[in-house]
Amino acid sequence: MRRSTVSVVGALMLCTACGGGGSGGEEEARKPAAGASASRSAPAPTPVNDGATVRAAAAATARTTARIDERIDMSDDTTTVGLTIRGALDLAGGKGKLRVELQGDGTPPVPLDEIFTGRTVYFRMPQEPTGKTSWRSLRRDGTEAHYLFRAPMNDPTHVLRQVAMLPSARKVGEEKVNGAPTVHYRAEPDLKTLTYRMVAAQRTKLASHWEDMRRYLLPRADVWVDRQGRVVRTRFGMSAGTGGEVSTLLTLSDLGKPVRTPTAPPEAPAADPSTIGGPLAG
Repeated sequence: MRRSTVSVVGALMLCTACGGGGSGGEEEARKPAAGASASRSAPAPTPVNDGATVRAAAAATARTTARIDERIDMSDDTTTVGLTIRGALDLAGGKGKLRVELQGDGTPPVPLDEIFTGRTVYFRMPQEPTGKTSWRSLRRDGTEAHYLFRAPMNDPTHVLRQVAMLPSARKVGEEKVNGAPTVHYRAEPDLKTLTYRMVAAQRTKLASHWEDMRRYLLPRADVWVDRQGRVVRTRFGMSAGTGGEVSTLLTLSDLGKPVRTPTAPPEAPAADPSTIGGPLAG
């Protein structure tokens, strides 16, 4: 694979070539597909496309509420970077709070607070190096992703839309998530899904290297659906060159339980979306 492709992947992830990890179903996700060791002479069975089931589950989840617990892990041969995103959100109404923390090797976490109030997301960095720690605001429909496997302003509804965009999916097993039985599905995300609402410059770079990435870095998506037909976990990830990998693991719990509606911060000026970037914002 060309070195330039690896470089682009690193830039599109999070200021570093990225690395994986996660919990719950990780070992299952690394297993070969059923029948991978079968004789080459045996006819391959026609795969069952469970895409409609996964899309329906994403739609059902987007109509409810959930507690958010997301972990984004990135590493290469020398560097490890991780993000945690926690909170609760009324996914249908777009209302709730999230706390984002970025932490590198041996460094204290850098936080970002977010409040969603429907069409607007408010954000602040309590430890902004420039000293600008006041609340600012953005229209949710005007935000974009700057990195691969990231959601604009960490919005979990973005991930559910990407799940609904997966061109196909297949069942790979049954596992427990949050202590409850689920069906685990796996898919190969296409370029359209991975670049959904990504800034144009990054989308162009990714598109120019897509065939190499698809062939050598093996982008993948996993979705876990509970018995009520709701998404309770997702994972998007891929390799990132020698020794590198990225994994974005989103777990949804307490589905359907009430979520406290936060109050919009007063006097929060609107920010220019083109000035918002960096790993904390997605």
